[in-house]
Amino acid sequence: MAKAESAGREFRRLDFDPLRWIWRLLTSVRFALALIGFLSLVAVIGIAIPQVPFQMRGNQAAIDAWLTFQSEAHFGFLTDSMYRLGLFDIFRSFWFLFGLYVLVASVCVCTANRLAPIWRNISRPQTRVPDDYFERGQPVIEVEVQSSDALVRQLRRRRYRVVTASEGSTTYLFADRLPWAQMATFISHLALILFLAGGLVTAITSREQQIFVAEGESGAAVFAPTDRDHMQVYVEDAVGSFDDEGFPLDFRTWLIVYQGGSEVARGVTTVNDPLEYGGYRFHQSAYFPDGAALQIRDLTSGRLVYDEVLALTSETAAPRVVVRNAAGDVLVDDLIVPTDFIADAAGTLITVPGTGQQFWVGAQRIQLTESWQLIVLETSSQNGARGVIRQGEEGELGGLRFTFVELSTIPSTTVGDLPGADSQSVVELSSGPLGPLLTLGPVSGRALALSPNQAVALNGYEYTFLGQR
Repeated sequence: MAKAESAGREFRRLDFDPLRWIWRLLTSVRFALALIGFLSLVAVIGIAIPQVPFQMRGNQAAIDAWLTFQSEAHFGFLTDSMYRLGLFDIFRSFWFLFGLYVLVASVCVCTANRLAPIWRNISRPQTRVPDDYFERGQPVIEVEVQSSDALVRQLRRRRYRVVTASEGSTTYLFADRLPWAQMATFISHLALILFLAGGLVTAITSREQQIFVAEGESGAAVFAPTDRDHMQVYVEDAVGSFDDEGFPLDFRTWLIVYQGGSEVARGVTTVNDPLEYGGYRFHQSAYFPDGAALQIRDLTSGRLVYDEVLALTSETAAPRVVVRNAAGDVLVDDLIVPTDFIADAAGTLITVPGTGQQFWVGAQRIQLTESWQLIVLETSSQNGARGVIRQGEEGELGGLRFTFVELSTIPSTTVGDLPGADSQSVVELSSGPLGPLLTLGPVSGRALALSPNQAVALNGYEYTFLGQR
């Protein structure tokens, strides 16, 4: 009895074949429909939910700023969880790509599984079926014919292949036309396989490089200098056209491509009409009207340690503030460019001329509303004044009257690991008395205001704003 029981257990264990189970799953029509339905639903979600812009991929600082905007504008406390699940980059997420690969495998397995039966139906069709076949709910049409020979002649005249068999007084007739049409299912399957496989091959074997190039900037490297396909791209001109309401009409860029120190290609590139050279296509993936060229030099060695054109792809709220003394004289009337944060308020330190008083001034969005308020903290005295002023209103602090006139937005970005700066620095472009003004901070706890081509030295580094791009 013990031996028989052991044999029975071994039989049941060997009876389970995982490969056969996977094969049956992949050939299941219900499974394929469920998979297609899942991918379709996910695609709809990917259209409905904002996705991380292509040009921000690989730039975590830009992604963090974009997520902050999505949190404030749309999703609130759910933003972090949605980002971890990949809902802001659905079409590159692991589970979406895995679903596509399983769909490709299912289509391939279904095609292989149906190949032999369909080929048999084409080359050796079953010309005779049992009589009860027509009694099992099959679609049947009854017609009266004078002669089976006449029916055969009419079918053959219409290019049917006809096979007849007689048993007693009964004649069995099989007619088939265009049997090769059954192969059309493989053509449709092959088209789907090639479409999905093409995307897989592109993802695995293609080379893609995202580069920011400003007008007039020295040739930007496409690949590393040690790469066999090393090239440089120079932008002669970049143009963006907009209608009267501000909607974009056209973006195009005039490019020159260099390789080995010589010009090898020249032309215009757009989003859908790229410039081609050497098996590569140069698409214009984005257009940024606000860029800033920044150089940083190490004063000890004289070496240039940073030379970049920053793409200011985000926007920062900047309040316009007017400060008056007791006599009503205007001491400050300016846009406050924020460089640091206190809680959820973005602001900076200002010194009121003629008073020696310092204030931290910043803007803060009022929760659950679209309105803003001005936060003012006096830092020049131990028991400094503190106040909150709504937009369009005024308040008195430290013997001065502050008016929150309006709120504007200025181009900005967040940059990490700038030489001499804190771990994360905010870079903003605004208008100053000498034209464009680049504000950078915090650097050693303070903000740097850089006018074009006017170097500012701080803590062993020299910072130079070369101008807007």
